[in-house]
Amino acid sequence: MRKITTQQFKRAINRNPAWAAKLNAPVKITDFCNMAGSHITHLSPFLRFMGREESGQVACFNNCNHLKVAEGHFAGFVEFNESGIEKIGKLHITGTNTVGHAANFDN
Repeated sequence: MRKITTQQFKRAINRNPAWAAKLNAPVKITDFCNMAGSHITHLSPFLRFMGREESGQVACFNNCNHLKVAEGHFAGFVEFNESGIEKIGKLHITGTNTVGHAANFDN
């Protein structure tokens, strides 16, 4: 499985906001991934968000207005607050944060 850091993921998304749509093999993001406010347009069932921060959160897609489908594999809590999510695709969450929540889709 290919492994990348959040910085590498951000660089790929900055070059092409739909970068993840073309994945055809698993890619593991090794550290906490904060994409809040980014122009990301696609996630993928092949993305594996594995890096947890202190509270158990692995990824944040708050205010990602161009992101329409929530999908991917998350080893902990993930946030999609104030994002453009319209549909839940192939979404797997296998962990929670320290208070027991797996995801947040407020607004």
